[in-house]
Amino acid sequence: MEHFVRWLLENSLKAGVLALMIWALQIIFAKRLTPRWKYFLWSLVALRLVMPNLFPAQFSLFNILNDSKGNPVVLTRSAITPLVSELKSRPAVKAFGAVVTRKRISPWKIFFGLWALGALTLLTMILWRNHRLSSKVVTQRPLTHQPLLDLLEDCKAQMKLHVPVSVVESPLISSPALMGFIRPRLLLPPRMSHLLSIDSMRHVFLHELTHLKRNDIAANWLLTAIQVIYWFNPVAWYVFMRMRAEREQACDQAVLAIIDEKERKDYGLTIINLLASSPGQYPIAGMTGILEDQQQMVKRITMIKNFRIMPVRNVILAVSLLFLLGFFCLSEAQSNSRPVKLDMTQKVLAYLTETGYKKAPMPADDKFNQLYARDFSVENGKIEFTDGVIHTLGHDIFQIHLGRGVYQCLPGGKTEVMSASFDQARTRDLIAYLSDSSVSGKLKKIIIPHLEFEKIPLPNVVEMLEQQSRQFDQQRQGVKINLDPELQQPEKTPSVTLAIDDIALGDVLKYLSKTEGVQYRIEADKVMIVPEGSKTPYEPVSLAKNAAAEWLSLLDDGEYADSWSEASEHLKKGVDVKEWEMKMEAISSRLGKIDERGVKSAAYQTSLPGAPDGKYVVIQYHTSFEKRSGALETITLVQDQDKKWRVGDYTVK
Repeated sequence: MEHFVRWLLENSLKAGVLALMIWALQIIFAKRLTPRWKYFLWSLVALRLVMPNLFPAQFSLFNILNDSKGNPVVLTRSAITPLVSELKSRPAVKAFGAVVTRKRISPWKIFFGLWALGALTLLTMILWRNHRLSSKVVTQRPLTHQPLLDLLEDCKAQMKLHVPVSVVESPLISSPALMGFIRPRLLLPPRMSHLLSIDSMRHVFLHELTHLKRNDIAANWLLTAIQVIYWFNPVAWYVFMRMRAEREQACDQAVLAIIDEKERKDYGLTIINLLASSPGQYPIAGMTGILEDQQQMVKRITMIKNFRIMPVRNVILAVSLLFLLGFFCLSEAQSNSRPVKLDMTQKVLAYLTETGYKKAPMPADDKFNQLYARDFSVENGKIEFTDGVIHTLGHDIFQIHLGRGVYQCLPGGKTEVMSASFDQARTRDLIAYLSDSSVSGKLKKIIIPHLEFEKIPLPNVVEMLEQQSRQFDQQRQGVKINLDPELQQPEKTPSVTLAIDDIALGDVLKYLSKTEGVQYRIEADKVMIVPEGSKTPYEPVSLAKNAAAEWLSLLDDGEYADSWSEASEHLKKGVDVKEWEMKMEAISSRLGKIDERGVKSAAYQTSLPGAPDGKYVVIQYHTSFEKRSGALETITLVQDQDKKWRVGDYTVK
C-alpha cells in the first residue's frame, strides 16, 4: 500500500516536471509543431504517469534529485527524530473500562483510502454515463438511406478502411460522433443527414473515420483509465484536456491532407456551420465527437485556414524533441556507483544537538573539526570541555569521544590534545544508538499484531513481549528486555491489563511507562524497565565515578582502614579490615606511588557473573605507578540499600 502511494506521488511529480517542459517547448516551437506531434508530446506525460520504476539510467533528468556526485547524504535536524524524544506522531491511548485498545493509523492508509474513494467514484460515473448511452444506441436501427451509405463507403475507400460501420441517428447526442472500436457506430443528431449537404456530410464522415483509423477511441479509454488513477492530480486533467484538443486538430489536418486544396475552405465552413447549429458534446470515454471542445474552435478554424503540409525540417525537429524528452524523462534516476550512505558525522551532530549539547568555538578556519559538549570554557586559546564529541567530517569517516579534556588552539586552525579521558563504554552506546540495527531502531520497526493481558504480572508481560519481538523481527533476533530487580519483587510487581493491535513494540513500552508506574531506557544491547523516577543509566555512572574517585584518594593516601570502612557490605563480608590492609600494603610496595590515572571505561550493569542481580558500575582506569606504567585498575561499585554507591571489588593488573 505504501509503495503504491509513493509510486503515485513520485510519478505525479515527475509527470508535472515533464508537462512543464512540454508546455514550454510548445510555446517556443509553436509554429513548427503540428497538432499531431503536439499530441505525441503530451502522450509522453501519460506514459510517464504509468511508468514503473524499472529503467534507471545515468542520463535521466531525475538524477538531479539524487546526490549526483556520490557524496554522503546530509540529514538536516528536522529530518532526524532523536532517540530520546517523544513519539509525537503516535495516536493517543483511549481507555475503555479496564482494557486499553490502541491502533496505529498510518497516513499512507488514509491517503490510500481517500484515493480509492475518489477513483471508485469517478470510475462509476464514467461507466454509468457510457452504459446509459450505449444501451440506448444499440437498440436503435441503423439508417438505410442508400445515398448516405454510398457516401460512407466512398469515404472508407478513400481512407482505405475495411471495417464495417453503421450510421445511427440518436436524440441523445447533439453533434456527430463515433462510438465503439469493436463494432463502431457513426452517430448523427436527428435529421442532420437531411439538413447538411452531401459535401458537408462527406467532411463529417472523413473526420470521424480518421478517428476510427487512428484507434482514437481505444486510446481514449486508456487515457480515461489513467485519469481515474490520477483523479487527484490537476496536471493529469490539464494534459488530457490538451490531448483531446490536439487530437481534434490532428484529425482536421488529416482530412485536409486528403481532400483537394479547393475543398479545404468548404471543410472549414462545415465546422463553422456545425458549431452554429449544435452545442458541444460532453466528452465520453467510448466516443469521439467532432465538436468535443468548443473553446478550441478558434484555433481549429485558424489552423484550417492556414493549413500547409509540414516541411521535412519540422518533422525532424518534432521527432528529435519526442526522442530527447522520452530519452531523458521516461528513465529513472540511477543510484550512484557506490551505495549512498548516511553521513554518520552529520547524524551524530544532529543527535547531540537535539539532546542538549552545545557547539564549542573552534578555530574559524578549521571547518572540518568540531567540538560539541554539554559544558565548555575557552580561555587563553584553550578549550576545556566535559562530555563532548570530536569528529572529522568526511566520507563516512568520524571519531566520537565522550568524556572530558583540554584542547590547545594552534596557528593555522589546528588543535592539539593537551589532556583527555574518554568514556569508551558510553561512546560505544552512542554509536549503537545511531545504528540502523540498534535496539531503538527495532523498537520502531517491530510491529506486534495482537496481544491481550488482564491482570498479568509485569515479568510475564515482559517475557511475552520478548517472544513476540523475536517472532516479528525480520532478523529473528528480537529485543532483550530486562526488569530491574526491584520490579521482580512480588510486592512491587504491577499487574498489567492491556489489549493491543498492530502497534510498534516501542509504543507498547511507552504505554507501560505511562500507566504502570515504571519507565524504560534503551541500553547498548537491551531495554531496561525500571521503577518510575529512576535515574538514567549515565547518572548512576557519574555518581559512581565520583564515589570511586573519593575512595581511590583514600588508597592513594595510604588510609586503607578507612577505604575498607567506606566499601560496600559485599566487600566487607569477603575480607576483614586486617586482611584488607595487608593486601593493599602489598600492592603499594609492589607498584609504588601513583603518578597518573585516567578513566578507560565505565559501564552500568544490572547483573554480573557470580553476583546477584542489582545495580553495578564497572570502571576501568589506565594508571601509571612509580614502579609500573600501563597498569589497569578495575573497580566494581554497587548501589547499597541506602542508594549510595560503594566499592564492591578492586583489582590491579
